[in-house]
Amino acid sequence: MSGTAVTVVEVFERQAARRPEAIAVCDASGRLTYAELDRRTNRLAHKLRARGVCAEVPVALLVRRSADLVVTLLAVLKAGGVYLALDHHLPAERRTAVLLDARPALVVTNDEPPSATDGEPPWCPLPELRACAARRPATRPTARTSPESTAYIAYTSGSAGTPKGVMVPHRAIVRLVVGAGHLPIRSDDVFLQLAPVAFDASTWRSGAPPQRRTAGGGVGAPASPGGASPTWSAPRAPRSCG
Repeated sequence: MSGTAVTVVEVFERQAARRPEAIAVCDASGRLTYAELDRRTNRLAHKLRARGVCAEVPVALLVRRSADLVVTLLAVLKAGGVYLALDHHLPAERRTAVLLDARPALVVTNDEPPSATDGEPPWCPLPELRACAARRPATRPTARTSPESTAYIAYTSGSAGTPKGVMVPHRAIVRLVVGAGHLPIRSDDVFLQLAPVAFDASTWRSGAPPQRRTAGGGVGAPASPGGASPTWSAPRAPRSCG
């Protein structure tokens, strides 16, 4: 595979069709197979579409590292949207500036939504969104997405001035994860999602769809204020995902 001719969603769906019962992602609360992850992300994608997410529409995510984070990232892409990951340690004024600049359709969070500032998009608690999505179809919604479509927006640090949003296309992620070939990866390898998802380099770990992934942070303790916890607890046995 050249790594540039398909979208992130297409690469994931190929793997889901090839190894539906393999573990795709796990955290301290349980595990999801590729088939379960595919169905869950499809349902959430339908709900996001109902909230106005479609081609090139950004969705901001303030979601801690967990299986839910992987589900939400992929659901945004399946809806045709663009994800914008926010760091929990981002100062409130910086977060507001990013949201006002990117103008996402909504902000998804699994924390208590903070007090919104005038002009900010609506905040949507992930548990509520997930509960509504459970009644949606398990098939992927039709989306106008190509390898050139934007997959996510990463903001610069702003150390040299105003932070700027960099739009990263699907082909760039696929080329990095699938096409580069700089690291031999086996089907039973596990990736720890250690870096904050707002950090651009985390794309390699969270966007490795052909491989088995472990959503880090949600393993034992997500992350201490001073950084990632050095301890890790093995995920419990898979729970039923009806």
